[in-house]
Amino acid sequence: MLRRLLAMLAALLMVCVFHPATTLATGTLEAANAALSGFAGHHETSPDFTQVPGSNEQRLSGRTNQSLSSHTRLASASIAAPKIKGGNIVPKPLAGPPGLWAEWDWTNWIKPQVDRAMALGLNAIRIIGAPQVVLARINPDLPAIPLATYIARWEQLATYCQENGLRLYPSLTEKWAYMYTQFGGLGGVPPWNFRDPAVTSVITASAAALAKYPNVIGFDIFQEGGGSHSDGLTVDDVLALYAAIRRVAPNVPLTTSDSSGSYPTAEAFWQDTESLSYQLWVHPDGADFVDVHIYLEGVDPTQIDSLIQRTKLPVLIGEYGGGQDIPAHARIARYESAQRLHNRVDILGSFVWALADQGTTDDKRFGVFDNTGFSQPSYPSTDGETPLSTTSGQRPELVDALSHFGD
Repeated sequence: MLRRLLAMLAALLMVCVFHPATTLATGTLEAANAALSGFAGHHETSPDFTQVPGSNEQRLSGRTNQSLSSHTRLASASIAAPKIKGGNIVPKPLAGPPGLWAEWDWTNWIKPQVDRAMALGLNAIRIIGAPQVVLARINPDLPAIPLATYIARWEQLATYCQENGLRLYPSLTEKWAYMYTQFGGLGGVPPWNFRDPAVTSVITASAAALAKYPNVIGFDIFQEGGGSHSDGLTVDDVLALYAAIRRVAPNVPLTTSDSSGSYPTAEAFWQDTESLSYQLWVHPDGADFVDVHIYLEGVDPTQIDSLIQRTKLPVLIGEYGGGQDIPAHARIARYESAQRLHNRVDILGSFVWALADQGTTDDKRFGVFDNTGFSQPSYPSTDGETPLSTTSGQRPELVDALSHFGD
């Protein structure tokens, strides 16, 4: 129980970000105290989090952290930042996450999406990793890349975000990573080996590198991995990967996200206790916070109360949005559903999907910006490409909807 209480505090304090100041805003600590007050009965005395001592561990840029447990991150030399209000980087049309990482078109595709987030007033970036690109050729024109190159690409993004005051929320892997490598990029047939040490070693190396960055607020592991049990992924498989990551990145909170997309109603999503993600959210050695992806209209924000009460963990909205294939009113309704949740005081924040269009068909066009400026809507890169625009191509109705998400 102590582990989960400390994890709850750490996840609540993910809303803190590095700042030259050396004190933690009292208001944020008071909120953490309030959130934990209901669990005081599990301690002889209720812990006092209004005073957070420093530690001998010096983090980047002089930031001081204190590890409260084997896998929590608490910044004791920060000020309270605004609520997490972020955006998702998406791959180029036809690429998918493996194509994005194997090619890594920083100048024309990736950096402009970060710049778009800043232009929209966002303060955080989420991106899905693809460790399989180190172990398998995922495109005839793109060979497997060295591990050092893969990590350097993560570090380039983390550094650029840190330099610009942005938090970074990496999704370190999807379950597809284990499928690609076992069968040389062909996919194969289930069941797959979700404990393949070659894949796990790429993930843990990435986690260790990213843990050095104070703006990294958490890791999503096997993102949206609980939608089907037919592939053989189990709670024990995920817990084994959690344990491996915690050995190299002990202060970074972990979770496994789940999406409402396969549920008929939001209530069905909140009440599901059978999904892989839910089992990890309530397991004593499981997740440190909840990550939900909202792709439904008409969400009643009070329906999430039961999920919060059952998991006793803070909640982050890792994705929300709507494609151009649904009517405009439905698209806006999805933003409004996420906005009503985002604006609750007990929600950590949210990340819009997405900062560009992932495809050229309407069902792949989720961007707050379209792909204006980008001259080659495919990959790998070709000579003569130009970058995504950061000043034009906004979809006004989505920008307006985004403006109602509180800071």
